[in-house]
Amino acid sequence: MTVPERDPRCTGFQVDLGPRRDGVFPSRVVSSRDETKVPSGFIIDAGTAFDARWDLRLDSRSAHLRHESLPASFTNRLGSPALHRIHLLGNANSAPTSVKRPLEIARLRLRYQDGTSLEFPIRLGIEIEDVWSQDDEGTPGKPRVGWRGMDPNAEISGRWVQLYHYTFVNPDPDRPVEAFEIHSTMALPSLVVSGITVD
Repeated sequence: MTVPERDPRCTGFQVDLGPRRDGVFPSRVVSSRDETKVPSGFIIDAGTAFDARWDLRLDSRSAHLRHESLPASFTNRLGSPALHRIHLLGNANSAPTSVKRPLEIARLRLRYQDGTSLEFPIRLGIEIEDVWSQDDEGTPGKPRVGWRGMDPNAEISGRWVQLYHYTFVNPDPDRPVEAFEIHSTMALPSLVVSGITVD
């Protein structure tokens, strides 16, 4: 599959989720999105720009049931040690309404240069939601919808396809950060990351 070049408007703040030396390969590339009408390339939500050419899907129990081989974690080393926020754009796969919420499906870990770390939960129903969720945009207490649209399956069933945008705030921005990591908790749903931006 061919993947478009990184948009010249992208800066070092937009993380490139493409194939990496650590063996992490995204499960889907932009050409497969043509049918789903999910936005690709350089997209902006609420003033935050994302490099959304790739979808990175982490390992989960549902992936094992389908005999899929997916990475259990993702690591990104920072070019600059200053980190205030991490913006995540994505959704969950295989998370029907029967799955009890909130459910932690992944963890975001900040690794500081002094050897310490800080973790944030990524929970279904709070930070993220299923791609097929039908919650109205702006529903209080629900994950914030960053994009919604239709694909052929959604049009048949009358459901939306949605991406969610959540911002994690570093409580100690003056402490230099070496890297951040996202780890699957191996719950039933898979975390799908479509874009990450740091500032």
